[in-house]
Amino acid sequence: MCGCGQAARYAGRHDKTFESVLGALTLSRAYDHCAACETGFCPRDRALGLEGGSLSPGVLRMVGRVGAMVSFEEGHELLTELAGVDVPTKQVERAAEALGREVAEDEQHVVDPLLLEEPVASTLYLGMDGTGVPVRKQELVDRPGKQPDGSAKTREVKLCGLEC
Repeated sequence: MCGCGQAARYAGRHDKTFESVLGALTLSRAYDHCAACETGFCPRDRALGLEGGSLSPGVLRMVGRVGAMVSFEEGHELLTELAGVDVPTKQVERAAEALGREVAEDEQHVVDPLLLEEPVASTLYLGMDGTGVPVRKQELVDRPGKQPDGSAKTREVKLCGLEC
């Protein structure tokens, strides 16, 4: 069945090479064509997570992780060095940005409606303070303190409170 709702017919097999965690793989899959809207597609691509790209779901997760943590060039180098997966820098960039757009869209449809269930205060007040917390002696080694001899008995922690 085509996305336009009309029946599509089998029109042969098409090969697709994609990057997997095991390296480049070529998959031969059924290709369907819809006469109504004159488009073709491979039904198995969606089920395998290969629709619209040439990265397997496993490699796409890796690309998303490196794309969020380091530059795209560094991401390319890390994927090659640590996983033996060759994803060009530009493809790391495109895939990471597409994942970012997908996450942002998901947040719009999933998170934002939840926020609208309860009214949000027009003004929020934030209070912050620090206090000393007793810790083990080994945590205080070489730490200046307020004792007469300059030693410390506590470590400072910050506390934060929010009020609507």
